[in-house]
Amino acid sequence: MAALTKAQLANLRSMRENDVETAICDFLRLHRWRVQRNQSGLFQRPGSRARVRIGEKGMFDWEAIRPVGSVDRSFSATEAANAGVVDFFYLETKRPGGKITVEQATWAREVERRGIATVVADSLEGFQNWYFARYPYRDPYGRRRIQ
Repeated sequence: MAALTKAQLANLRSMRENDVETAICDFLRLHRWRVQRNQSGLFQRPGSRARVRIGEKGMFDWEAIRPVGSVDRSFSATEAANAGVVDFFYLETKRPGGKITVEQATWAREVERRGIATVVADSLEGFQNWYFARYPYRDPYGRRRIQ
């Protein structure tokens, strides 16, 4: 891979987590995934002292799900969804160079131990490398990708 120019490095440094998140979620939607934001944390209602935890500590911010039939035409997307045949993973985005917390690493290990995929991405390019390694020959319309 070629070295980055000063302008490219400055552009990367100026990217926010939200920029990475938007690019990846747009990419996933193009590839027929349903992406959903997971809300998690401690919340307190105004005027109340009680706190309520939503989600799990360290939970990744996004989940992506797609009926296998939406890309594998051997059966319809509806048949796949009804049968529970889906592709699924959890996604955590970070600004370029950003790292996950200890709680997020612990949560991801537990989820992966159960057989569910997780990915941490700090760029669209890095995410796409993971994505096409995991889903190597599927384009958004169910055709095999030509390498």
